[in-house]
Amino acid sequence: MKLLTVVFIGFISSFSTMTFSNELLVGKKVSHSWTENTFPKEWPTPTFETYICDNRTLIWNNTTDKNNLSFGVEAYTAVELAPKVLQVSWKESPETTNYGIIWTLDFNDMTINGVLVNIDNTRNFVVSGAFTIEEAVAKPGLKSCQ
Repeated sequence: MKLLTVVFIGFISSFSTMTFSNELLVGKKVSHSWTENTFPKEWPTPTFETYICDNRTLIWNNTTDKNNLSFGVEAYTAVELAPKVLQVSWKESPETTNYGIIWTLDFNDMTINGVLVNIDNTRNFVVSGAFTIEEAVAKPGLKSCQ
């Protein structure tokens, strides 16, 4: 009986993680900038606005250059690592960029840390910055869930 109880509690707790992730993310827009990074110095500081459409799909907008906006529609996974700390990750299509993106969002101090994979042929980039989260309202020129 104890084993069954432990298994059941573990099973139920996995749903509470998804609920936490979905409550904080779905229908929201995450805005952030990678102010601390291991990019080459000549690269501009990247900024993004990401719309979380549902518990599987997000749309990121690279807003670094207002005259050259780009976006991607991605299938993501969110996992609660600690209270109010989420890891969000996705793999972009091999036909487009083949990048792997991993974010850690800390809602306790509103910081974002990440690893960007396959952007460079020889190394991954470690990045961090601050983020804000708000209701997902479409902005002109940006791709959103609507």
